[in-house]
Amino acid sequence: MKEQILNNINNPGELERLYRGDKTRFRREFMALYTELKGSPVADTWYERLHYSENEKRASMQEEIRWGDKREITLVALLILIAWVVAKIPAITGIDEEFFYTRNIGFVVFPALTLYFAVKNRLPKMSIIYAAAVTIVSLVFINAMPHVKESDTLILTSIHIPVLLWGVLGFAFTGRMPVQNARKNSIHNTHLISDTANTRETEFSVNHIPGQTSMIGKFAISLDFLRYNGDLIVMTTLILIAGGIMSAITVGLFNLIGINIEGVYFNYVAVFGISAAPIAATHIIRVNPHLVAKVSPLIAKIFSPLVLIMLIIFLAAMAVSVKDPYNDREFLIIFNALLVGVLAIIFFAVSGNSERQQSGFGLWIIKLLASVTIPVNLVSLSAIFYRIAEWGVTPNRAAVLGLNILILTNLIIVTITLFKRASNTGRAITNFLPLYIIWAAIVAFLFPFGF
Repeated sequence: MKEQILNNINNPGELERLYRGDKTRFRREFMALYTELKGSPVADTWYERLHYSENEKRASMQEEIRWGDKREITLVALLILIAWVVAKIPAITGIDEEFFYTRNIGFVVFPALTLYFAVKNRLPKMSIIYAAAVTIVSLVFINAMPHVKESDTLILTSIHIPVLLWGVLGFAFTGRMPVQNARKNSIHNTHLISDTANTRETEFSVNHIPGQTSMIGKFAISLDFLRYNGDLIVMTTLILIAGGIMSAITVGLFNLIGINIEGVYFNYVAVFGISAAPIAATHIIRVNPHLVAKVSPLIAKIFSPLVLIMLIIFLAAMAVSVKDPYNDREFLIIFNALLVGVLAIIFFAVSGNSERQQSGFGLWIIKLLASVTIPVNLVSLSAIFYRIAEWGVTPNRAAVLGLNILILTNLIIVTITLFKRASNTGRAITNFLPLYIIWAAIVAFLFPFGF
């Protein structure tokens, strides 16, 4: 190959062909010849190109896991402690565990995560006041509701309050930048990295779609927030799996020497770990964005075709099955849970794609998945209308009806956008998400009075 390089040093096209034929050998032979070729514009260009590739490779291999500076670690430790104390309130105060956890499970982690982003994004005072007000009102309202064993509205409020808290978290995540400035941002999922003399701080950038404005003023949920949710699920799951393995080993080792620590361990250490996992995962993602940046999109790409096949088979099987969502309440509940899960897969798949990836096989899978999900949604919606016509309006039916109408509308908009101009799909998703949060607030706060 040395002779071929020498003979074609002034033939860039042939050099490129040789390089693509065997990159490793070309790099080795060219570097050995460079002392003879130095000074040639083509040779110097190839040297810089190959030298840069080597530096990049070396840098990526030497990239280390970062834990953040002392202030960040202190903040995370404090928030983990707060979350653990909130989770242990029943043990500390003697409050009935069923009463506490059914109403307050969302307050264990969401406020801590909201506070984390409020601090790191340096939210304005008014934004902090808004977020705190919604959180406090939700906390007071859910705990002031009568303690009734069988109450549909209580259950609905308990389910929808965490959705509202998730919306507050989204506000803290994206609320640093006014909408008018957000319009100038890029569509790509980038990270703002600032290097100082003593520390390198990595922050989530608030990258809204150009021209995007929220349906409720300055509250805009960006695709970055959806990506963060996907990364958070992945990292939290990994931490919990590792913690579960460690817990099993620890309890097993103490059992071998005749000491039973299972009760104490799970009441304190396990609860601490479960409370800490999402907060620690958020911090790890923030200071090491490269860790799971490609994992969540990969999972979405793997599961999108599998979910599509499953949905097609499921629709065919449902046509011949004796069970149907019209007369079987449990089946309808599972059916709607399936619908929400598929919608989440579509959202994460879209949010994980850059503008350059909005084409090809993966895009067609998302298009087909969205298209197939529409008839599934129509079946669910018709089943709800049928049950309302037969047995009347109940809080559960009204709540599911509103959710299904929102999902159907969102799916139609997303599907049309995917087929017309896929690059605008992110905007179609993020502009609609606030409506889910508004509906969650309606169900949580107004249904107890309406029913």
